[in-house]
Amino acid sequence: MIRRWLKTILIIMIAMGMTVTLNVDALFAEDGENVITGTSGKFSYKLYEDETIGITGYSGTASTLIIPKTIKSCLVVNIENQAFASQATVKTITIPESVVVIGESAFASSKLTTINYRGSESQWESVNKKDDSSAFKNVTVNYNCIEQISNTKLTLYKSRTSTLKVLYPNDTKTIKWSSSNKKIAKVSTKGKVTALKGGSATIKAKIGSRTYKCKVTVKDHVKIKIPTYSQHKNGYPRGCEGVSLYMCLKGKGYMNGISLKSFMSTMPKGKTPKEGFVGDPTKTKANGNKRTTIYPKPLAKWGSQYGTVVSLEGASVTTLKKELEKGNPVVVYVTSGWKTPVWKKYSWGKDVVNNHAVCLVGYTRYGNFIINDCGKKLGVYTVKKSKFTKIYNARKKAVAVR
Repeated sequence: MIRRWLKTILIIMIAMGMTVTLNVDALFAEDGENVITGTSGKFSYKLYEDETIGITGYSGTASTLIIPKTIKSCLVVNIENQAFASQATVKTITIPESVVVIGESAFASSKLTTINYRGSESQWESVNKKDDSSAFKNVTVNYNCIEQISNTKLTLYKSRTSTLKVLYPNDTKTIKWSSSNKKIAKVSTKGKVTALKGGSATIKAKIGSRTYKCKVTVKDHVKIKIPTYSQHKNGYPRGCEGVSLYMCLKGKGYMNGISLKSFMSTMPKGKTPKEGFVGDPTKTKANGNKRTTIYPKPLAKWGSQYGTVVSLEGASVTTLKKELEKGNPVVVYVTSGWKTPVWKKYSWGKDVVNNHAVCLVGYTRYGNFIINDCGKKLGVYTVKKSKFTKIYNARKKAVAVR
């Protein structure tokens, strides 16, 4: 009887996070105790006379296991000797904080790689592990693994998706997902949320009597503020790529103390635009048959000396929108006046004669694109989605500033 009460006190102390230094081997000895064996799902167990449970084995083939805190209203406190030894499938196991003893060779020769422990680190240290620490040296132990939803707040742009999960579930019951407003955000049976319209909705995950919520805010437009510089007024009538890059860098806060003139003086030159800028950006007219431009890769390499700049050559319009949604302005290669591209063959290949580069800074709720232009059509204006897509897709050349 004394041993039974001591065992109960020990369980309560560990559940409360208290450090325990008692010799629990004696308390959990089976001599003199009456035990009943049974099964619950794929788990086999011992039921002790004090109405506590010891897990003795598992007969299933799942790779992820959740040891319940109770079986038939009795607290699970033991993982018995060799309970999961030589288990060929189990890789991740969730252990409740009620467990106070892990028996000898409980996971010997198993495939276990991860233990998700519901208690704190100090509670885990108090668990009596009958094997030495080397038995767990190749196992990652995560602490405070309480059942919860992966996000309580989520912001998505229209047409974007994100998958919610219930982390460290208490059991294997089916999760029922629902949306408070399916016109704004819908959710699949697997927790995949799709943003449909600007506004907000609450996504719920229900497991039995337990419910978790995530507030989803859907945005249907974006506009990034960057300064405007005139390539013509500043003396760079053929330097739209460099001036546009400067505007984007400035907008991201990279160019403090660096003037446009100083920046443009460092622009790399090349025999072809694949190497650097061809020609002179300060000249009103091109020199003979030369094409005055610089391609995205050398432009990005140059910009990387001042900030985080990446070439998006070949990127889709969807990729450009994703950059905008992250707050990143993009230098895009289009045409002067948004006219139909005029192609010409040069020494390095075909290219557009009426080339122009502008800053892409956003899109409207109707899907049209917002431009900040350093050229003759100076400043911020909107271009229809169809026109932008057609002109941009002719070459798919772009550089993002992050």
